Amino acid sequence: MTDEVGDYDKRGKDLWQAYAIFGRKTLPDELHSALQLARQFSIQGAPEHGQRGLGDGFIGDKVWLRVVSGAQVYDKPIYEWSMHFAEALAGSYQLGKQSKRVIKSYKQDWGDEAACDGVDYVFYGSSAVSVKARTEQYGLSYQPYTKIRNYVAGVLLAQAARFEEDLTYAIRVDKFT
Repeated sequence: MTDEVGDYDKRGKDLWQAYAIFGRKTLPDELHSALQLARQFSIQGAPEHGQRGLGDGFIGDKVWLRVVSGAQVYDKPIYEWSMHFAEALAGSYQLGKQSKRVIKSYKQDWGDEAACDGVDYVFYGSSAVSVKARTEQYGLSYQPYTKIRNYVAGVLLAQAARFEEDLTYAIRVDKFT
């Protein structure tokens, strides 16, 4: 045994290492408190931090915890949120007096698959089935399927990044209160 001092002795665990136990052990009170404060910042905003809230539809905290810890406790709500988001994304929007559909060929069956594949990209780095196989399965072109899949994955990653930023801020604020 040596008397060397390692990195963890100097600076402690980083954010991901501190929350990696989520789903396997009970979080210490200070970490749980910071999670709740960060979720509040993400939903309602933290004006003193220069950020606006993202509203009640925010799911970035669950995505971040899933990616960091691997705990599957939030998988069902994340997949459901993604399918609803894909449907809303493909829906129509008003442009002046004209109404347009973002993805004209959208159907819920392949849209749900594309959304779930987007979630798989966030969790695992790839999906179990290739885009070519999916597009052949549903008889559609490459573009609408990948548009839904990639947009869902991008929004989930953006929300997770926002939550991580809010969590970092919440830990700093919580230490001074």
